[in-house]
Amino acid sequence: RVKMAPCAFSIKQIFFQIKSEKLKSMVIKIEALRTFVHVADAGNIKDAADVLGRTQSAISMTLKLIEERLCGALFETDRKQNLTDLGKHVYQVAVGALRDFDQANANISSYAQGQTGLLRIASVPSVASLLIPEALRDFALARPDAQIELIDTDSTDVQKLVLSGQVDLGIAGIQILSSEMDVKPLFDDRFNIVCLKENALAQIKKPLEWTDLSDCKLIMNETLRGILVPEIQSQLVNSRLSVRNVTSLIAMVQANLGITVLPSLATLYLPSGLVALPVNGPYSTRQVWIMHKESKLRSTISIKFQNHLEVKIKEFAVKYGLELYPN
Repeated sequence: RVKMAPCAFSIKQIFFQIKSEKLKSMVIKIEALRTFVHVADAGNIKDAADVLGRTQSAISMTLKLIEERLCGALFETDRKQNLTDLGKHVYQVAVGALRDFDQANANISSYAQGQTGLLRIASVPSVASLLIPEALRDFALARPDAQIELIDTDSTDVQKLVLSGQVDLGIAGIQILSSEMDVKPLFDDRFNIVCLKENALAQIKKPLEWTDLSDCKLIMNETLRGILVPEIQSQLVNSRLSVRNVTSLIAMVQANLGITVLPSLATLYLPSGLVALPVNGPYSTRQVWIMHKESKLRSTISIKFQNHLEVKIKEFAVKYGLELYPN
């Protein structure tokens, strides 16, 4: 018996390869359909060639290839003025296919250029209510098809949302340094003591210091937890009231349940009857950072917004008295 050499391909593989090549040869390229539509609209090859910037012979060859693959004529005569029944059907399908293709191509390009897509931001309340709306005004206007989600929460939750990948960008103070986050400083913002106008602190003529709060009833919040001075930390354990939401916190002060400390951005528009008093000493300012997850591949729209915000921050520094970091 003659021993046959092992075959490199099985009969099944050869069959599918032949079938694949046959299908490939039947495929009509999108640009060929575009050429056909232009000829059908123009009613002749010459005008279509002028629009497409191609030679008449190249146009004729493209039409011939389509007809060979369809085994039928597209035009009734060589003058290309009237479509056959097959030509009419191909024209109708081709116009729809070209419209969908061009729309898809435009959408992909728009997304890649940061004009569309979903932008998810988490921010501390003072920045979310004052700075981000102003920054988003021009940014969103230039991107009518973009979707934007904004989460207003404290610095601790902002970091958690960034690390979990639930948002693209976070704007907050840094509570815990993490190698998983890429962070960049935006500005410094001074802390203010918020109290009633009748409060004894409001009657003090000299600049206030943390020691002046030793005997005060402090309403705790995330801001105060980050102020690492003895006068504040000693009250963390004894404080009977802790509020995370800024609106509720201010309402508590209005109700004379105590005083609190907030960044100056959060105290610009206090209700009547309340005052914001600057404080001197260590930890009298907060640092605000912009952050994103290091390992996450960033969308173009999030990069574009960060760049836009960093430019706008220079305007905000003048308007709101913020201290910028050098580039």
